[in-house]
Amino acid sequence: MNILMPIQTVQEIIPLIGAGATEFYGGYISDNWKKKYNKEKADGILQISLNNRDREKTNFKNIADLQKAVRLCEKYKKSFFLVINAKWFPQECFEELNSYIQEIRDIGIERLIVSDIGLIKFLFDNYPDMKLSISCLNEIYNSASVDFYKQFNPERIVFPRHINIKDVEMIANSHKNTEFEVFVLSDKCIYDDGNCRCFHDWGPICQESWSTNYIGREIKNMMTSTSNIK
Repeated sequence: MNILMPIQTVQEIIPLIGAGATEFYGGYISDNWKKKYNKEKADGILQISLNNRDREKTNFKNIADLQKAVRLCEKYKKSFFLVINAKWFPQECFEELNSYIQEIRDIGIERLIVSDIGLIKFLFDNYPDMKLSISCLNEIYNSASVDFYKQFNPERIVFPRHINIKDVEMIANSHKNTEFEVFVLSDKCIYDDGNCRCFHDWGPICQESWSTNYIGREIKNMMTSTSNIK
């Protein structure tokens, strides 16, 4: 069993190895992508990210820093996975995506965590040497989903955060030759993974205080104001 940890700087690697981490994943947004698809940003949030880490600060700042992280992982014989798991990419993005993939290949990255089915097919057809992990965003909740994605020869399939452990066991037992990944630590967001449809640069409702009977701050304020009207 391996322990996979998220990182956003090279300085995190050595302490996490000391704590028992055996694999790492992180994101990188190229300057070309930021200039082309992010004309304005609110609070450091990317309007169109390459991955599900939509805050710029949660990604490696540049290709040089990313390369240092990859080299350090290689030195300690640890795997590094690059996340390109935005939920979907329109067709006009694929020329830029192709350049991006060539850039990260040049520094030795061979493992990708991906979500968009078009990108998965593109990588399978054009970069067969890349090792793919199917993202938790793809919501793998049953064996039929695993059967579908196996046509793309993934190295690994990641279960969504909120799957029941009994379902994990059932699916894993049905596909004993498939490698799976399960989250140990997770957040409490009820809109997580493939269920998330927020535009975070507008102020996500998932950052409000919430319960099963959700009422946002604005609604509470409105109710307080209207209750004073005679």
